[in-house]
This record gives sequence, structure tokens and C-alpha cells, in this order.
Amino acid sequence: MGRKARTEDGLSYRDFQRRNSKAFKILSADRRKLVKSRGYRNLGWDSVIASWNILQDYLVPQLHPEVASLPEDHPDRVYAELSVQLDEEERGLERISAAIDEMADTALAKSARLRTELAAL
Repeated sequence: MGRKARTEDGLSYRDFQRRNSKAFKILSADRRKLVKSRGYRNLGWDSVIASWNILQDYLVPQLHPEVASLPEDHPDRVYAELSVQLDEEERGLERISAAIDEMADTALAKSARLRTELAAL
């Protein structure tokens, strides 16, 4: 008589890991750091389950409850999760763009000041 493989939420250990990895990759770099700081570790049954619970705090609240209740692989849920990720990435790009604009303005101001100083010589 063979040993029955353990499952959780109808998933094998490896499937559970894949689901966690897929969800983790959707997160922005900042959220990945937060998830890791909360104990995300995708190795060992207990850690894999705990990691899924941690990920839920960062994935599901962003989705409309009707969408969040759909199966993970349902196209509407996948689309919604990707939309949330794209929104986060867009905000990140906007912050980077603003920082670049600020650096460019600083460099232009410094260049104008140096031109004025050189012209005075």
C-alpha cells in the first residue's frame, strides 16, 4: 500500500510552489521586499502555505471581491491581477520619470550658472 501524497487546497506541493512563484513575480519590487520581510519562503509545506497566506494580503485586496473569488486561472482574474500589476508599474515609472526630470532641471540650472560664471571671466 503506497503512501498518499499530501495536498493542500487540492494542489500538490510543487503546484502550490508554482502558484506562489507566479503570484510573487506579479508583485512590484517594493512589494516583493515587503513580502519577504513578512516571512515569504517558498520551501517546505508549512512555509509554502504560510507564504501563500502572506501573498494574499498583497494580491487579493487589490481586486474587486467578485473577481477575487474567481479561480486563480480564470481569465477575468488573471486580467485583473495583471491590470493591478501594470498600474503599480506605471506609478513606479512615473516616480522614476519625476526623479529624472528633477535631476535634469538641477543639471540645467547648474549648467546655466556655470555659463554665467564663465562669461563673467
